[in-house]
Amino acid sequence: MGLDMYFLKIARGGKPDLDPDACTEIKYFRKHSDLHGWLQDQWLKAQAGETDPYDFNCLYFKVTRKTLNGMKKLCDSKRKKKYEGFFWGESTGEDWLETRELCDEIQDLLNDGLYDVYYYSWW
Repeated sequence: MGLDMYFLKIARGGKPDLDPDACTEIKYFRKHSDLHGWLQDQWLKAQAGETDPYDFNCLYFKVTRKTLNGMKKLCDSKRKKKYEGFFWGESTGEDWLETRELCDEIQDLLNDGLYDVYYYSWW
């Protein structure tokens, strides 16, 4: 039990919530709480604050270029906000190194224009 995090690619224009079998996993994290919390904040901003943070569970959040640029800045930041949640665990330095590599992979996918990238978590 805990925070399971997936970054998935799907053919551009595909709907992961309608056809999850069409998705391909590009990265899995176990309990990278600070990245999850940051992504949850981005989702909440997109919802105009009308949604409960607990709703950011078992849903697909599209990683846009704006989101990706924010992730890159977050990876390079010396001061990262700490996030906690029930069974979320704690982020490590290794998690952040892997996140920076993931950003490069997502950038390549978005540049190719063949895929959309989504974040999905379950906790």
